[in-house]
Amino acid sequence: MAGASSNVGDSVALTVHGPRGSLDLVVPTAVTVLDVAREYASQAGLADVPPLGTHRGATLEPGASLAGSGVRAGDVLVALTAPTTAPSPSRSRRGSTGPSDAPGALAVVWLALAAATAVLAGLLATRADGTTRDLTVGLLVAAAVVGVMPVGRLAGHRALAAPVFAGAAALAVVWDPEPARLPTVIGLAALVAALTAAVGRSLDQRQEEGLRVWIVVGSLVFVLATGCALVGFEPPVVWSLLLVVAVLAPRFVPAYAVDVPDQLLVDLERLAVSAWSARERPRGRRGRTVVRPSAVETVAEQGARTLTAWSAAVLVLVAVAAPLLLASATLPVDRVG
Repeated sequence: MAGASSNVGDSVALTVHGPRGSLDLVVPTAVTVLDVAREYASQAGLADVPPLGTHRGATLEPGASLAGSGVRAGDVLVALTAPTTAPSPSRSRRGSTGPSDAPGALAVVWLALAAATAVLAGLLATRADGTTRDLTVGLLVAAAVVGVMPVGRLAGHRALAAPVFAGAAALAVVWDPEPARLPTVIGLAALVAALTAAVGRSLDQRQEEGLRVWIVVGSLVFVLATGCALVGFEPPVVWSLLLVVAVLAPRFVPAYAVDVPDQLLVDLERLAVSAWSARERPRGRRGRTVVRPSAVETVAEQGARTLTAWSAAVLVLVAVAAPLLLASATLPVDRVG
């Protein structure tokens, strides 16, 4: 980033932009361009010292001084080439698995079909006899237990599908044909799904964003359903509240989807003129913070997964609450509303 600066004595404040981000420096004008490049390489953790140039692409002579090269306060210098660096431990761990180990779109489709089959099995088990229902419930519980186990390259995706199996099993166990008790039945199934997601999140955090959404949505459905039942509200009230929450959620969810760490946030005070003080060299990390592109990519990926999970949750809530609301609303004015 560039900013205004002040020049006091023989020191200048400048910015060096390179493959590992931007670095603000306050250096004497008598130092060479090579000294500045070495300082950037040291602070950014580069294995090699990159050549520096101006923001227009002109290469600076390494042995020339900053004053002789025409560098002034507030200028932006650019590392012209990306030096060879040693792989970080996190990249080494990701690279050791190989690209073929990453689950593809087929795995996602397969687990989505398995989750839909689990819901269908739970609904059919509510109308089956004792032996068939017990067998179905046992298979669903076994699938949920296997899903939360952090074993295999598909463990993260299985953990997202495991709450569906657990919720379908709970639906078959607590099923009651009485329409007035349907909100409570669905609330209990949602609570079981949330508990399963909490267990999966404690064992493996590869899909933490989606499991967190499972926990929040399942708990919310349970609180609304059981709370309305305790107060004595009719089922249409429960479905209308769920529908309102689902409709309003896209308005507020994006504000909480991207959780940026404090060290990546821009300090507006550093952009002020007084921040470019050349009286002394900045001390501490805040004067030499380098934001790595990989850290920005991680934050963006987490935000994308969070938005995807919340979008799926909103879609499911609307698909469940809207038909049940229309089915339970007997008065014409309620249907229009």
